[in-house]
Amino acid sequence: MPARTKIEAKAREASEYMKQLGFKVGQVNGQRISTNSSVKFPPTDVESTEIFIGKIPRDLFEDELYPHIAKIGKIYKIRLMVDFSGFNRGYAYVQFEKPSHAKAACRQLKTVWLRHGSPPSGVMASFDNKRLFIGNLPAEVTLQRLSIDLSKLLEGIAKIELGEPIDGERRNAYVTFQKHKNATDARRLLLPGTVTYGGNRLTVDWAKPESVTPIPSIAFWISPFSWSSSLLCS
Repeated sequence: MPARTKIEAKAREASEYMKQLGFKVGQVNGQRISTNSSVKFPPTDVESTEIFIGKIPRDLFEDELYPHIAKIGKIYKIRLMVDFSGFNRGYAYVQFEKPSHAKAACRQLKTVWLRHGSPPSGVMASFDNKRLFIGNLPAEVTLQRLSIDLSKLLEGIAKIELGEPIDGERRNAYVTFQKHKNATDARRLLLPGTVTYGGNRLTVDWAKPESVTPIPSIAFWISPFSWSSSLLCS
């Protein structure tokens, strides 16, 4: 059986497993999202209730992930990042019903073996859900030019970090937003893979917690009350 067929079968099995537990399962913009229908009052504060799980085996899905995490507390939502081939990207976000459960998960699951024989996965507080990675920017773009252009297109930008040119051909950036919703909306707008900037097709994804060290460059903070006219240099 071809690898893609196998992974599609595993994904279907995982979806059925989660549905039997009372979760609604769907896929949106590179995320497999499982939402617990039994949670009557969904948590509104994502940061205090969500954890990040990294180093997940690429062919693992919610049916293997859920049992390890659910023993901590009631889960509201699981977001598993997947690529175009159907495999996961090696990380996921799990949102609990209560902040106390998220804190307990960080304490008790610092390293968790999701599968026998695989390296341990890492669990930490989800602190990157306002931050996007934007890759393949033109090498000649300046921080001020990028800040002005992005602020015309996206809402709620708080900070932009622009890296040095790579091989003289391209640059990468990190964009931090004021709210998680701003970051989600921006990712949805830029993710389809058809957005070009200066002739380059952009790559966009969530910034990963294990790579949050600032890239070498000046960062601009953008005032929430004004856009291109209020660029404040750090």
